[in-house]
Amino acid sequence: MSLNAANLHDLELCARRVYELLDDLAQQRVHLSLDRIFDRDRRLVIGLTGQLLASIALIPWLGAEIVLAGLAILYVGALGSAAWAMMRVQRARASERLDTIDVAVRQAISTCPPLDAGAAALVIRLANLAAIPPNPRSVAMLQATLHEAVARPELKSWPFLDDVAVLVEGATRRVTSGQPGI
Repeated sequence: MSLNAANLHDLELCARRVYELLDDLAQQRVHLSLDRIFDRDRRLVIGLTGQLLASIALIPWLGAEIVLAGLAILYVGALGSAAWAMMRVQRARASERLDTIDVAVRQAISTCPPLDAGAAALVIRLANLAAIPPNPRSVAMLQATLHEAVARPELKSWPFLDDVAVLVEGATRRVTSGQPGI
């Protein structure tokens, strides 16, 4: 790799910024997934509790056995829901990014092809655009810069650009869905 010290430092900062943003994006996805899991669990337990309250209200007509049946349904339903929620939480946590940002940065630098001044400037521009809070214009500029980088023969097979593409997809989804930025 024919990078001088200044370009190497810039490339390291660029890669760190991209992987920090990817980590933030992954954490947001996990948190949204966990929120959906616990919201479903909460709604189920509320429904089961309502069923128990209805069975208590029906004691004069159906007897005390209906309350015992309601308690059994609440107990089994809450246990089943908790077990399901814990399995889903473990699955969501397992999808979290396991490698650290430092390892990813080192890997990006070690797999970096030789960069001329134009390619180095393009990579730094890519990182700077990735750091801007996503809006339609910044995402369009980021996509155009990524396409320009992938079109360069020396950068085409660099795995780091695949990670940047994932970041661009996340930014595009946030802009089109109207979600707040990272």
